[in-house]
Amino acid sequence: VDGHNYYVGLNFSMPLGKVKNESKLQQTKLLKMQNNSLKSDIKSTIISTHNNFIPTLNHLNEELKASKDNIKNIQDSIAHIRKKYEQGRVPLKDLIDEENLLLQAYLNVVGIEQLMINLTLDYLSVFQKAECNFNLNI
Repeated sequence: VDGHNYYVGLNFSMPLGKVKNESKLQQTKLLKMQNNSLKSDIKSTIISTHNNFIPTLNHLNEELKASKDNIKNIQDSIAHIRKKYEQGRVPLKDLIDEENLLLQAYLNVVGIEQLMINLTLDYLSVFQKAECNFNLNI
């Protein structure tokens, strides 16, 4: 006792050895479960990506071929319309509209090519999440 102030002390002891070991064991089990879950998620993502990549790329390749064929057809049409325009048989607006279609077709090709590049980059980025040996077993 110090004047009007009182001091109280408390002594508490708990054996930590066994509890500490059990706590570490539980943490290890939890960490293993999390790793197994993550591994399973990565494996399913890789399998899904692998299974969808080729069909999607083939579809985009068909779209690209069709778009390039469309460009050839539009170019032929422009040549035909240009001759008619020079003869005074069609208005300038028809020629401009056809040239506008050609430019849109070019943009469509660029868009499909961009989709193919992005698809390939996405495909490759998934495989960085797992070891190479794992990827080869798919």
